[in-house]
This record gives sequence, C-alpha cells and structure tokens, in this order.
Amino acid sequence: MPKRNEGQGPVYLRIADDLHQQISSGVLAPRQQLPTESEIAERYQVSRHTVRQALDVLRNRGLIVSRRGRGLSGHYVKERHKVTYHATLSEDPQRRDSSQWDAWITDLREQGLEGSQRIEVAVQTASELIARELEIDEGAPVAVRRRLRFVNGDPDSTQTSYYPLEIVQGSEILIPTDIQRGASKVLAELGHRPVDHEDLIITRMPTPQEIEELRIGPGVPVFEHIRSSRDQSGRRVRAVVHILPGDRYEIRYTVGNKHE
Repeated sequence: MPKRNEGQGPVYLRIADDLHQQISSGVLAPRQQLPTESEIAERYQVSRHTVRQALDVLRNRGLIVSRRGRGLSGHYVKERHKVTYHATLSEDPQRRDSSQWDAWITDLREQGLEGSQRIEVAVQTASELIARELEIDEGAPVAVRRRLRFVNGDPDSTQTSYYPLEIVQGSEILIPTDIQRGASKVLAELGHRPVDHEDLIITRMPTPQEIEELRIGPGVPVFEHIRSSRDQSGRRVRAVVHILPGDRYEIRYTVGNKHE
C-alpha cells in the first residue's frame, strides 16, 4: 500500500494507479463496490478531495462507475470482458461474405459484445518495421488505414494496416470508411489477391500513447500482432499491426484442415 510521500507524481495519480492495479489483478472484482471515499482517504492518509481526484481518473479510464440511490450509492468496478481474437478466421472470405460487419465486429457479436471503430487514413513513409514486413525500402510511401476500436463503448485496441502506396492509390483503401466487402477483396480487384499470411506476435509494455489512448493499467503488457500478406506473385501487399492489451485479449488459431 503506497504512503503519501512515496513514489513519483501527484498523490492522487499514484492512488489511482494502485487501485487500477487491484482491478487489473482481480483483487477488486467486476461489479464489486470500492471502499468508501472516507475509507480510501484513511487507507492512503490523504484528504477526501484527493480521493475524489483519484476516482475521477479511474472513471475517465473506464474502470469504475458511480451510482446514486438508496442502497446503491458508491463506486463500483466496471465489468470488462475478455475477448477471443480468432486470428485464423479474420482471413476467411466466406465469413466476410456472410456478414455485413468485419471479422472483428463479427467475433464480438458472437461473444455477446458490441464493437465500433473510428477509421483514419493517411499516406506516410515506411518505418523500419513496416519496410521489413512489406519488403520495401525504409522511407517508401505507404497507405495507412488505422482503426481505434471500442468494445461496449470503451477504447479497446487498435488495428493499423499498411499497403505499398503504388498498388492502392485511388482505391477505397484510402477512404476512411468501412469497406463492407473487405480490403482483401479490394486488393484482389487490383490484381493483388492475398494468398499467404505470416504472423509475428510480440509481447511488450505499452507506449505512453497506447496507455493513454487505450486506458491500459499499470504493469499490463500488450500483444503486438503483426500479419504480413503476399499476393499470388509472392509480393508482400499488406502488413497489419494489432495492439491488443494483455488483460483484455486471448489469441486463438486453428491449425489444419477442419474438413479432414
């Protein structure tokens, strides 16, 4: 338990981080009521004003909800759901054809969750990582489609897709709306149908931007799931980078022929 003068940063933020860690670890369970403001103030030897500042941080991170009413007043841990990301099914064209939503939203709906996303597009120069995955020169122009994804209204994960600019220039890839038939269909229509996929999964600690944008708790790592795709000629035509907080996601693969 932190003391008032230990650590770095504002006291209220350290209290918020400590409570966040208790929520992430399950010490404070979903739907459980937090101690009262007075109890938290006594525990951390701070004023109730400082406690309210800490609770505001947790509320802004989407971790708690506050209720008012007879018998219900207090602060409660918000229920969060573990999402199964079906990495194999995301490239199944039949699955895309059978749904008006992309694979991620379809996965969520099958798990009883609601997903939404905000899409941005840009033209950038390839970083060292993207140049390696696309087998192009570092600094070469790439088209970028970035999705900030939400589960039940809360910021949840990101997906960023990179394409060699020369093969998607002027296509729907550069329009910031969902492509109902899927980006793979667009690539096929452009003569670059993805046929082979290679995955790389890295576990690491999140960047400060990821912590803020996805409201990631202290000590929580992320999966960085990178998928590069080749067309029928062997050219790499897309690299997709998913950032998945480790306390929210599990990744599942299906290996082999399910019809055998």
